[in-house]
Amino acid sequence: LPENKVFISGYTTDGDNNRQLFGKVHKKIYISRSPCMEPEDAKLISVVGSKPTNMSKDEWELLCSYRFGTIIFSQSRLSVPLPCVIADGDLDGDDFFVLWDEKILDHLLHAKDKLTLKS
Repeated sequence: LPENKVFISGYTTDGDNNRQLFGKVHKKIYISRSPCMEPEDAKLISVVGSKPTNMSKDEWELLCSYRFGTIIFSQSRLSVPLPCVIADGDLDGDDFFVLWDEKILDHLLHAKDKLTLKS
């Protein structure tokens, strides 16, 4: 996956009520570990909605085969891994809160205290 992006497995419906891959409909998510104590612990992250050019068809099909709600984080080559910047998380069984509702995201983005952007 491209750096500082996530893949969320599963399907949802688009504005025309067509079944689409989650990331094709929802381009950004607001994500935090649960529980999250500080606003800066959560991040606004881009979601991958189509097969990256450097990914094989088999790898993409494997990602798409996971049950709805599985979050796949990109590997970081040079920077701090993405789970670590989300409330000092790691991948030892942490629970994550994911918000994708566009109306709520729009409200948060235009609030007095801006969301912490990662990508």
